Amino acid sequence: MAGGEQEPIAYSSESQPGGSATQSSGSSAQSAEAFRASPVQPHYAAPLASRDHVAAGFLALLLGVFGVHKFYLGYNAQGFTLLALTVIGGLFTFGIATGVVWIVSAIEAIAYFSKSQSEFEQIYVYGKREWF
Repeated sequence: MAGGEQEPIAYSSESQPGGSATQSSGSSAQSAEAFRASPVQPHYAAPLASRDHVAAGFLALLLGVFGVHKFYLGYNAQGFTLLALTVIGGLFTFGIATGVVWIVSAIEAIAYFSKSQSEFEQIYVYGKREWF
């Protein structure tokens, strides 16, 4: 074993109950072959559902004041925030809050449209960037 290389451990019949101390070269090759059985695949998490950047952009542009684009991306808290600002804030500020929410939604629509699909997924789907 030069250079720190390790050979796979082949279990002999000595370690098994009822096995003999002597072992033939044929059974050694068989046990080494059994040791190198097919590898077990590691556990991978299920991939996240992909979202289309064009659909998210149009939702932000057309229905963004209600937070629909945030719900589409899975950001429910931010969607409810935009919805509450539009409805409740719009009532108390005579529509000024609704205009501000529309401007924010238009900026987000432009940001979604300006990204490629892979960039969009990397930033907003996998990276979980919630605003802009």
